[in-house]
Amino acid sequence: MREIDNITRRCGTIIVLSLLSFLLFVCEVPASAAPWWWVHFSKGDDNSAATSNTERWLEFAVNNATVNDTVYAFSFTWGSGNWDMINGLDPSANNVGLNALASAKIEADPCNYIFVDSDDSTTGGVPGSLTADINNDSRIEPGSPNGQEDSHNKLLIIPGKFVITGSMNFTVGAATAQPNDALEIRVPSVINRYVEQAEEFRAGTWHDNTATGPPYYFNSPNGDTIELYFGPDDNNNIPTGSGPGNADAGGDVGGDPADPTILGVVDRVLREANQSAFYMVNIFTSSDEFDSANVEAHLKAMANAGKLVEGCWYSLDNSPANAMRDRLQLNHESRDANTPYTNAFHIKAMVIDQEKVITGSANYSASGMVWTDGNDENKVVIDDFRLARKYLAYYRYLLNTQVIAPDGVGANTFETAPPIAPTNFTVTATPTYFNATWTASPSTDVTRYFLFISTSNIDTKAIGDGIDNEGDGYIDEDPVGDADFFASGTDLGDMTANDDDADGSSDEDPWMYPEVQVKGRSSTSGVISTQNVGDALASGTN
Repeated sequence: MREIDNITRRCGTIIVLSLLSFLLFVCEVPASAAPWWWVHFSKGDDNSAATSNTERWLEFAVNNATVNDTVYAFSFTWGSGNWDMINGLDPSANNVGLNALASAKIEADPCNYIFVDSDDSTTGGVPGSLTADINNDSRIEPGSPNGQEDSHNKLLIIPGKFVITGSMNFTVGAATAQPNDALEIRVPSVINRYVEQAEEFRAGTWHDNTATGPPYYFNSPNGDTIELYFGPDDNNNIPTGSGPGNADAGGDVGGDPADPTILGVVDRVLREANQSAFYMVNIFTSSDEFDSANVEAHLKAMANAGKLVEGCWYSLDNSPANAMRDRLQLNHESRDANTPYTNAFHIKAMVIDQEKVITGSANYSASGMVWTDGNDENKVVIDDFRLARKYLAYYRYLLNTQVIAPDGVGANTFETAPPIAPTNFTVTATPTYFNATWTASPSTDVTRYFLFISTSNIDTKAIGDGIDNEGDGYIDEDPVGDADFFASGTDLGDMTANDDDADGSSDEDPWMYPEVQVKGRSSTSGVISTQNVGDALASGTN
């Protein structure tokens, strides 16, 4: 095996999800807010279930709204039939969901509204199960002249509270059968930017290209960088192609470092990658307008330079896409999710250097990432190793459980065997921090160590294993309290915090955050001076 930057060509242990764990009894830790993000993934088992934990989680998100809150809900399609986000967990009770919220707003006669959007080319548009109260305050995007542009965002926004973005439409299939992500962001400045764009849509402005100046950069409470892009609005007022068959005004769109499109952003992040790239992508299209050869070229160049590149995507048996698939497979492990998925492999995410996550609504297509008159989309680039760890865990979950077959070309780099654990782990307390030391793992493909801190015993077998231990659709189930704001009652109509598995802990969120990342296989020490992702330890903690 060839070692490059502490990474071998074996894949699995590039993701060192849990090598270190220790029990700390933390006294007098002050109450603190939950971390600024939470991400929820669908089970993605190609089976559309009647009700899922993901559906319940979205319903609970709606339930955070009050009659005085403005609510924006964007979905490319809303599907048909009962959907908890609209009808509530118990439709007869009419106590939660968009319908219940609309009824409450009418009774309270507030000035605030609910704005519901759907692409008008889908069957039914905004579903009939939405009450007239909501439909009176909703907007369906007018049809576009050439039929190419769509309102493709998947968003739930409650100003001042959160925005949920990602690949998940608000349908039963999206929440169960299809692999999808729903990323909740609780950073006020980011929420405000989403609200600005939502208000622009509500005013009837779609597919514009009017924003100029630098892109939108934000910092999270603990210093993580968040980049936010809306396409085509943030194309810097530069024409970048218009519909099929039209050449890009700038020629090699996506290849220019100054390219303002979403594709240009993806290209930039790939160019800057130092170590690895993992992708879970609905589809790569290959066309003159999209110039996806840029993405292809960057991925292949990374692999040729000895960096670890892997991915899976849905080729849809499309000839140009299949040709690109064949070329990628000659270069690195690039699995075709067309089998076993009869439903779409729908997620649109990349993880770069185990540090950055690229996600959002945009497909890797010309209409999704390039055209001036293309789809209305949003994409975020988040530099947060904790978030990257969760997306990598989902990647491993999909490849481990859904039997997305190896590409059959060259060596299979995806690895399931864990690295050899470090030894001689010790923790020394000081008045203000903990100092952890260990003997490094002898495995040559270890890239980093994660340190966890908790007031409860940490089950090292569950952290980062990508396994649904209880068969309830969640993976990596570690009790850490109410970080997701979602009560885990087993009764579908119950929003209370129950002890689901009778172990004495209630409202057990499905995973916990590592507190510290220590890079380098040969590293042997780390300092833990915070808990709950950046909150200060109380004086005298031991």
